[in-house]
Amino acid sequence: MQIMQYRREIDGLRALAVLPVILFHAGVSSFRGGFIGVDIFFVISGYLISQIIVADLKINNFSIVNFYERRFRRILPALFFVMLICLPFSWYWLSPADAKDFSKSLIAVSIFSSNILFWREVGYFASAAELKPLLHTWSLAIEEQFYIFFPLILILTWKLGTKAIVVLIGLAAIASLGLAHLGAQVNPDAAFFLLPTRGWELAVGAIVGILHANKSIEGGDRNSNNYLACLGLCLIFYSFYFFSEPQSFPSVYALLPVGGTVLVLLFATQQTLPGRLLGTSGLVRIGLISYSAYLWHQPLFAFARQRSMTEPSLSLMIVLSCITLVFAWVSWRFIEQPFRIKQKISRNGVFVFATVGSLLFISVGLIGYLTDGYFYRDNYKQIFSKLEEQIRPNQGLNSICDGAIVGTPECKTHENPEVILWGDSNAMHLAQALAASHPNLKFLQATMSVCGPILDIAPINNTKYVREWSTQCMRFNDSVFEYIKQHKSIKYAVVSSAFRQYTALDWSVMLKNGEILSANQNSIKYFKETLRRLQDIGIQPVVVSPTPQDGHNIGRCLLKSKVFNINSEACDVRLDVAKAKEPHVYEFLSEIDKSYPVIWLGDAMCVNGICKATVDSTPIYADVGHLTRAGSAYVGTKLNLYKLITDTK
Repeated sequence: MQIMQYRREIDGLRALAVLPVILFHAGVSSFRGGFIGVDIFFVISGYLISQIIVADLKINNFSIVNFYERRFRRILPALFFVMLICLPFSWYWLSPADAKDFSKSLIAVSIFSSNILFWREVGYFASAAELKPLLHTWSLAIEEQFYIFFPLILILTWKLGTKAIVVLIGLAAIASLGLAHLGAQVNPDAAFFLLPTRGWELAVGAIVGILHANKSIEGGDRNSNNYLACLGLCLIFYSFYFFSEPQSFPSVYALLPVGGTVLVLLFATQQTLPGRLLGTSGLVRIGLISYSAYLWHQPLFAFARQRSMTEPSLSLMIVLSCITLVFAWVSWRFIEQPFRIKQKISRNGVFVFATVGSLLFISVGLIGYLTDGYFYRDNYKQIFSKLEEQIRPNQGLNSICDGAIVGTPECKTHENPEVILWGDSNAMHLAQALAASHPNLKFLQATMSVCGPILDIAPINNTKYVREWSTQCMRFNDSVFEYIKQHKSIKYAVVSSAFRQYTALDWSVMLKNGEILSANQNSIKYFKETLRRLQDIGIQPVVVSPTPQDGHNIGRCLLKSKVFNINSEACDVRLDVAKAKEPHVYEFLSEIDKSYPVIWLGDAMCVNGICKATVDSTPIYADVGHLTRAGSAYVGTKLNLYKLITDTK
């Protein structure tokens, strides 16, 4: 194996990648584009690995066994150490449901498939990403999946020559980028987490590394190198500060940070100002421990959020960011470094360590998964099983009623319904309220998550709710209105939504012609028109507000109150805080209330400005704002919801 010339500026670039990632996950608003650090890491990784492989192929000395030995020495020791440290905290601090999720991640990380697991776990009712201690390992999984195929491709195509190899990798990169851009529009979660849409970033780095290794591209004079390296840094910093939506990546927008990284790799030598800046001792030292820093930050942040009853303060997260660097130095010095010395740990020792470590974590993961996160703790099962059942996602009459064809048998209580329940998940959770307020009520549920009951527009943003989803939402609402027109038994339409997606500044609305408009005022106009159209066909519309909510997951808070033996009153919601949290929603509904009846759920849930998380030990909230089944029945009974609806006529 040939030894590559060490470049200080690459370690500085690593520091430039990892610090924004840490601060982004810590919640520092100035680093809203910090997630782009991962894209930079992918390019650097592709660049360095390709140079190593090409250097060995040139002297006919490349070995797959040597390659994976090197990868294992680099990746596994610190990774397994961090996973090991996570185990006791997951045991004591995680609820059984979260412990089960963590157990699955132990298995997935051990077989480098955590990106697939976390992609499959993404969902409207899924646990928040920031609470998953091993979420960040998705990027390691992508790298390792890439390195299963990449060395084999180079070996098989080596005799074709550098130009042919670069062309082949370039074509694959273009295809991957095209798929990524399409995926960002159609399935952003898959595009974000999976190798086929991330591979182009590694491939771009690999192309630059191959060309560099063969001296096919050389820097120009000092001035041009300076200019191009500065341009690269500017593209990277621009991406950090002006991009803000992780799920819009890795589309063509990622060309900016990827292109910037390429320019730095090519032209930021120690003879240039950017190269000297990146080569400063402080950045280099952080770059050296950047892998361990990346490993440590997410578990520290996730367990801090798990342990706190509310979102930890920014000052605490900054302190944890500093602790991350301290832990990173310790694991780099005493874990990473020793494992890289072949005289201390032999090849056989590395492979035995990899096998035993993987089997250990897979075994622990299987135990946690098969015991539903209880790990044979019967006392936990007695405490949590009932509560977890009570706060499980409430999708109304049946779990299939989220986006189901209107009139699906499981989503109605009678063939000739009197009431239609129409809206998003905030309509779903009213099914038990309706049933409890009138035991023999004939009603139908027509609901789709995030898709509010407003005709001819749909919410849209740059994350997962993209054009295709918005079009699907409008089609769903059209089908609901058509069903109402065709079924003369329907007299009342109970319409409800979170309404945030129609009022918040970070959302827009899309018209049927594809035009994108600002939300709020446009939403008010179209919502009023929808309610008027219902009245025109003889239907009395009744709007139901969302529950008062302060942004915290109340259901999770109730679980934590059990885990940490804290009074559940800590989970109560103050009405003034809830109104301050979503002022646009309250203003929106207050405007609607001037012309159409609005039922305010806070009237039933709040006393003296306090909205109880539990009533007589019964959980009212399932999560941030959705009602539990029992909570919904409680609210429906207390409001006498059916009478309120029928009295509006």
